[in-house]
This record gives sequence, C-alpha cells and structure tokens, in this order.
Amino acid sequence: MPHAYSHPKRHNHWVWMALLLLFLGETLPALAQNTRYTIRGRVLDARSEALPGTTVRLLNTVLGASSDVEGRFELSANLAPGNYQLEVSSVGYTPVRRRLVLGTETTISVPDVSLSEDLVRLNDVVVTGTSVATSKKQLGNTIATVSGDELRTTVPT
Repeated sequence: MPHAYSHPKRHNHWVWMALLLLFLGETLPALAQNTRYTIRGRVLDARSEALPGTTVRLLNTVLGASSDVEGRFELSANLAPGNYQLEVSSVGYTPVRRRLVLGTETTISVPDVSLSEDLVRLNDVVVTGTSVATSKKQLGNTIATVSGDELRTTVPT
C-alpha cells in the first residue's frame, strides 16, 4: 500500500538547501564589496627626521601599525570603499588626523605626516591611592614618594 505522506527527512534536505542558498545570497555580495587596500606613508618630527615607533590607526576599524626606524608605515586590509580617518600619534607629540578616501585606487600613498612635540603630554602625573596599608614592594609598579614639604617648595612650571 503506498504511503499518503512523504518522509520528513526528504523535507529537511530541501529546508537546509534553501537556508544555505539564502545565506550565500546575502553574504557573497557583501564580501564582494570589500577591496584590498594598501596604505603607506612616513612619519617625521618637526626637524623632518624619521619618527620610529609611531602608532598609526585607521579610526573606526581594528587596523593599526607602527612606523619602522625610517618612520615608514604600511596598512593592508580588505575594506569597503569610502571615507576614513587615519590617526598618527606618539608619546610626547600632538596626534595628527588625515582624511582618506578609498575608491578605485588600491594603493594609497599618504603625504609625509609631521608630528610636533607636545611637552605638556610628557609631564603627566598620575596619583594613585590605596585604602589599605600596603608596602611599596607589594604594589608591583614604580613608586616615587614626594613629601608635602617638597610639593610646597617646588616651583610650578
């Protein structure tokens, strides 16, 4: 006697195929929109000397790099075309942002980025307190002690 219903496993196969096609139809066009870009440049100080170890970030992404001993940097990634902000920063220098437009050109040469010294950023003082008596050896970081008298006699800068 023939069965009046179809087997449930046969329907599962078509459901999975339909879901797979739907997934591929949504993700493949999104992947195709990204292009491999390479962003290159050089970081200099105010005397036009190479600035090594500078942090270079593409804002609102996870991309970042450091400049080498010649001040050169390179970022390579798959990105959607559009407008981006490149931020160049280093300890003791004022950060600089540059606007980048990523389009049909896949290799972007950023004009030399010149950072100027920011001496105020070098003189940061961090004061940390604990609520429990702790010896300096237990703190695990560098400690400098300044007495109240030393603070009163120090000339402000």
